[in-house]
Amino acid sequence: MAKEKKFYILQQNSYFKGVNCLFPTKKIKKFMYDGQEAEGFENMTLTLPNDGKSIYLPMHGCPGACDLVSKEFKELVEQFIPEEYPVEFIPAKAVSEVYGERQYYFLHFLKYEDAIALNLSKVIYFDAGSYTVAVPVIDVSKVRNLHFFMLDAVCGLTISGELRLALIKNGLKTSLMMNDKRLTIDPEKEVGMLVRRNNENTTVHENPLTTPKATNWRSFFTIKVKWLISIARKFISHLFN
Repeated sequence: MAKEKKFYILQQNSYFKGVNCLFPTKKIKKFMYDGQEAEGFENMTLTLPNDGKSIYLPMHGCPGACDLVSKEFKELVEQFIPEEYPVEFIPAKAVSEVYGERQYYFLHFLKYEDAIALNLSKVIYFDAGSYTVAVPVIDVSKVRNLHFFMLDAVCGLTISGELRLALIKNGLKTSLMMNDKRLTIDPEKEVGMLVRRNNENTTVHENPLTTPKATNWRSFFTIKVKWLISIARKFISHLFN
């Protein structure tokens, strides 16, 4: 039996100490977005805040632009990207009064991968005809040979299990979270949907395999309280061991 393909959403940890952003030294005239051409970002200089906490990280945010990645991060993920894949690394210089200069790159995807199985995902539909994916399920058949791609503007950067292990092995996980709880269901399985009206404006389609087994608000909060208690017990146990 073939091993199940696993994917992880790669996100910055907002609770990491310090500021995880690099700030441009000049005004950005036109914002950078994935899926669109980027203009005016060549040879840009950015600064790391001198607040006594912020340090250079494998990945940084940037106001008005896509995320920046370090030289080491870029060189590693390039080993997992097919030739001529629509992603570009736009060079930029980062400067810091404490840590000196570093080479970084804007990570800019020229397209999103249309790989979300909407019929299996938790989707919020609006009366205007638009929708947002709250809990995505990946159609593995569309990205089986990919390790590094942009799923969509909401879900964001997605990596394979193989790339995840490589990032950890090479010490490039600092300040990053790799979340797989929304991406582990095989979309080839037929799953019935539950439809629930939230209010007059939205409808939530829930996947029963990814939705907590709560039939009302009381049972839902009971699950959350039990989960918080378990986390507290583990924390206390760690302090005294």
